[in-house]
Amino acid sequence: MKTKFLILLLLLIALASSSSKAQKEPYIPLLDTNKMWVEAMRMEFGDFFLSDISIEDTITYNDTLFYELYFEEGTKSDTYLREDTIERKVYYRQYLDDEDELYYDFSMEVGDSIDLGSGYLYVDSINYINSIYRTIYLGRPSWDSYLAWSEGIGSLAGILQNRCTPGLIGAGQTELNCYYYNDELLYQSDRASIYGCHFEIDPDPPYLDLIWTNPDTVSLNGSITTSVVAWDYSTFFITATFTSPNQNEYSVSDFSFIFADRFDALFSDFNNEIGDWYLSNIHIEDEQNNITEENYTFENSPGKFYVKNPVGVNNPINSINFSIFPNPVNNNLFINANNIDNSQYTIEICDIFGKIIYTNLLINNHLKIDMSAYQSGIYFIKIITDNQIIYTNKFIKQ
Repeated sequence: MKTKFLILLLLLIALASSSSKAQKEPYIPLLDTNKMWVEAMRMEFGDFFLSDISIEDTITYNDTLFYELYFEEGTKSDTYLREDTIERKVYYRQYLDDEDELYYDFSMEVGDSIDLGSGYLYVDSINYINSIYRTIYLGRPSWDSYLAWSEGIGSLAGILQNRCTPGLIGAGQTELNCYYYNDELLYQSDRASIYGCHFEIDPDPPYLDLIWTNPDTVSLNGSITTSVVAWDYSTFFITATFTSPNQNEYSVSDFSFIFADRFDALFSDFNNEIGDWYLSNIHIEDEQNNITEENYTFENSPGKFYVKNPVGVNNPINSINFSIFPNPVNNNLFINANNIDNSQYTIEICDIFGKIIYTNLLINNHLKIDMSAYQSGIYFIKIITDNQIIYTNKFIKQ
């Protein structure tokens, strides 16, 4: 009786396994002589190098079919790939008499791992491109980015870039620009969908040399000039954004040519915000080749300047002298004021995100604030009267 039961159990398991395999989605082969991939690589100063890669020939070696990849104009890549459509795997050889190297494994599910020679990568998630191409995202727990392998297409960093993260942020990085099958465009990257699969390459792309602001200190609602030295031999546009201590942004796009590749723009109307500001982003768009360059970020750089309250001899507020101590502070922060009048003065303390974490009134020329419960970091203090900020400073909580 037990034997019959075990046999029946094994038959049920086999049927379940067979049914599971039968229900698995049809596999889309990667290798075909009617396919072409357009791969983009970002160069040192922001321009791009494009490669057309296709399969124009097959070769049989030791009874095994291999596909040979070609670059544009019929140049062989010395790369041979073979595909096991049953196991859903693609293998690589540089020379036909080499050993097989596993290049892609499209059979993997979430949680599976693969070792490509530099440690194990794990399948983090699976999604679909155009609701058709099953795409596997692989990474490591310490990575902020992922490899992306799309069934039938290959790596979204390029057909021969199976170990690269797709994207064109820095020099040497690659991205699959476009994918064709039977001369029909079936996939485009975000960049290619805007500028086309074969956008023109800028031989002299723009790059920034210097930025600075003048003067270094500006009064509320005043104006400050930002200067940018950008080198190029075509027409391009510059935009810039200042970020305030309260995370408010002020932008300008009307940079004017001054001389020797120097461009100036005027920032103004800083409202009631006081403190250290810096030029957070410079953005260049190259009109000649219709390619938008990446943002250049200069945090806490020569673009930094300070906005202060305007000083006037007829303004009695300016005769008040405020001070805070100690700085840095461990427990108690003290605020003192000299020549204070009968006005009501409000004390506000904000964290680096502009969130108000403390508010109180300044009474009898001084105030003691217990900071022992707050986390270590940088904080901003403001003194306000009649809805006007008359004093601001920053301090460090240890």
